[in-house]
Amino acid sequence: MQHTDNSGAPAEPGAPALAPSTEPVPSTSTATPDQPQPRVRRKAPQLMADLVLADELIEGAPSRNGGRLLTEDRDPWTHNAWDQVAWGDEEETFAQAALERQRNSPVPQHLQDEFNANPAAQWDTFYAHNKDNFFKERSWLKNEFPELADCLKADAGPRCVVEIGCGNGSTLFPLLADNENPLLDLHGYDYSKEAVAVVKSSASFDPTRCTCEVWDLSSRAGPPPTVAPGSVDVLTMIFVFSALHPDEWAQAVHNAYTMLKPGGILLFRDYGRNDLAMLRFKANRYMQDGLYVRGDNTRVYFFERDELQYIFGGVRRTGATRDVPSSSDDAPTRTDDVAPTATTETTTTTVEELPSGELVSTTSLGGGDTPLTPTTPTSRAATPAPSPASLAVDRGETLTPVRFELLQLGVDRRLLLNRKRQIKMFRVWMQGRWRKPAGDAASGGEGAGAASATAQR
Repeated sequence: MQHTDNSGAPAEPGAPALAPSTEPVPSTSTATPDQPQPRVRRKAPQLMADLVLADELIEGAPSRNGGRLLTEDRDPWTHNAWDQVAWGDEEETFAQAALERQRNSPVPQHLQDEFNANPAAQWDTFYAHNKDNFFKERSWLKNEFPELADCLKADAGPRCVVEIGCGNGSTLFPLLADNENPLLDLHGYDYSKEAVAVVKSSASFDPTRCTCEVWDLSSRAGPPPTVAPGSVDVLTMIFVFSALHPDEWAQAVHNAYTMLKPGGILLFRDYGRNDLAMLRFKANRYMQDGLYVRGDNTRVYFFERDELQYIFGGVRRTGATRDVPSSSDDAPTRTDDVAPTATTETTTTTVEELPSGELVSTTSLGGGDTPLTPTTPTSRAATPAPSPASLAVDRGETLTPVRFELLQLGVDRRLLLNRKRQIKMFRVWMQGRWRKPAGDAASGGEGAGAASATAQR
């Protein structure tokens, strides 16, 4: 379940250059006084992960391990791409006008009902037409997600990796090609039967080393029968969650939580709010805030950072708290503590917003003398944790009772340039890493019923 928008904008890094939009920017005065103004979301540059110091962008990869930074002394037209680029007044005006235009010409409700009734059928049509010649293999996976690289090492031991929304195999096949672990258990799932057929018909597919089956991430029946609950070490959602309707998020999160073993990692990359693909949608493509339908009738959602933190439960917390700042402006950090049970040590999780706007969490044990970085594995024996049902949360509204631990969540902003035609194109992607609490031995706890009730198909 991966795609590009109806304007031709690429779905992810490494895709072909974008064609210019010939549609004029409309006036910003179309909204009526009683109609809420569409929000232009966070526009400041936010680093994906570590500070990017390299002079040149690593080709085909997101910005964690390399980048080309546009400073005041550099001419933007000397290169085709720049990282972490802030918006100017021109981009702000264009975004505001685009959002107002879209809201004033939404998809009629009866058509929305049709698009939501059977979304997998639209992807069947897409893959039946495009086969395996649309999405490029993601050569950047191991660099951007070291947890995947660790699973592929010869001495890694038994590891179970699941790719949800496998599409044409653009994640599965690079993992298979680089795998040196004889004990790797690799699975791919997609709710499009045509996508699964494309994967299985590929010369790169080896049924002795990988499985690929039809399964819907938002299925009320729970995880796929071919993966035991609580058995997955690493689960990837790369340009897949955006294909879901917001009403399906709760069940999808619960299914992912159930599949992962305690301490298992969820890796995420998808579209960000105000991405060029979103702003280029014309009339009759807007369904609701953030949700659109493309020209081929497939849905796509564009996320903002705080929204993803809410969807996946943020970090576990109790006690006095302060709100996480919603922008990259100077603001206090937030520290939340897990109340220990009578038989556990005190575990303190701190969520810090970097000047770039990225959220990073660190964990300390006992009195907090030994901080653990987001990529440092915690000892399961030393850090038992209460079940999700026993966790108190400082917000009054939650999506699902299950709560992932936030490891990292950032925004990848890319400026692409068509130097021949002097056109600027701003792309926005979200990337995050979450962990199932190491002390939660239950697969889904009490969240199954609640999630199923929340997820209305």
